[in-house]
Amino acid sequence: MTTLPSRRSRLIVKIGSGCLTVSDTAKVGERRPRVEVDRNTLFRLAADCSALLPPPGQQDGAHLEIVIVSSGAVALGVEALGLDARPTELADVQAMAAVGQSLLMSLWREAFGRYGRQVGQILLTHSDLADRTRYLNIRATLENLLARGVVPIINEN
Repeated sequence: MTTLPSRRSRLIVKIGSGCLTVSDTAKVGERRPRVEVDRNTLFRLAADCSALLPPPGQQDGAHLEIVIVSSGAVALGVEALGLDARPTELADVQAMAAVGQSLLMSLWREAFGRYGRQVGQILLTHSDLADRTRYLNIRATLENLLARGVVPIINEN
């Protein structure tokens, strides 16, 4: 049984591509190794995070909140489109992220859904945080999601 903190605490979990991906070693003459998303790790992370949270529907203001900052959209796009390696050109990387982002959120939704939890996507840019009005809107959205017991999944747009 997990003991919850006596007051509200927030845990930010940064999950980089290195944690969510596995790669084959590059063979002689290959540009880069093939990268795939490690779904088992993603599901274990969701299980571990869920174990720390109060039961779904029992948010009382005195508990732990978890925010996930997740990478992996580009790797999922590369995998989905059957490429042998991550592209290097910006337009190609952005295209892979566009394909992979919905797949990434689908995996997080499935992983946390096993524990009765909802996830919400927040896509940010540096300029979102630099502009005061946009920053306050993002903060309000984040607070709203957490108050509803939703696990926010943040990624760079």
